[in-house]
Amino acid sequence: MSGIDSLVLLNPCAGVAVGRRAFKKTANHGWPCKYALIFCCIAGYLLLAAGCDDSNLPPLAPVTGRITYRGQPLPAATVTFNPGSDARAATALTDADGRYTLGTYSISDGAVLGKHRVTIVARGAERPLKPGERGSGIPGEMMPGEPVIPKKYFTPETSGLEFEVVRGKNVCDLTLAD
Repeated sequence: MSGIDSLVLLNPCAGVAVGRRAFKKTANHGWPCKYALIFCCIAGYLLLAAGCDDSNLPPLAPVTGRITYRGQPLPAATVTFNPGSDARAATALTDADGRYTLGTYSISDGAVLGKHRVTIVARGAERPLKPGERGSGIPGEMMPGEPVIPKKYFTPETSGLEFEVVRGKNVCDLTLAD
């Protein structure tokens, strides 16, 4: 017998000797390997499916709106609805016409029901570091642009904007002032 013909590997899963010539059962005191593999695949799938259950998530409702500042639409602004509870905040980016659609768990699935404090962040174009300004040290690093709206709208504590999301469609149009 050549070296290859005599090569035998033991399969620890089911006690099966695997050689070049044939599959041969040896003493087997448990399930055959293929049944154990099938069982593990089914169990893994069930565990993954259980983790994807969204019945534990709070109910959401769609929220759309338009933001204006100084009588003009506010493009490229980040709108955030911060719920009073520990629920996740909903966010959106306004389009060129200042319109937005909120999303919490996906891009436009809505916001959690209840009262929210609203923040809006709008900045100009990114800019390079100014002389003497410290950054992270990454070559070509850009800094956030200057605010195009008053900074009071950047935080929930100072924005003064509130909105209650209810079941059904919600429209929250906001007009910002200086």
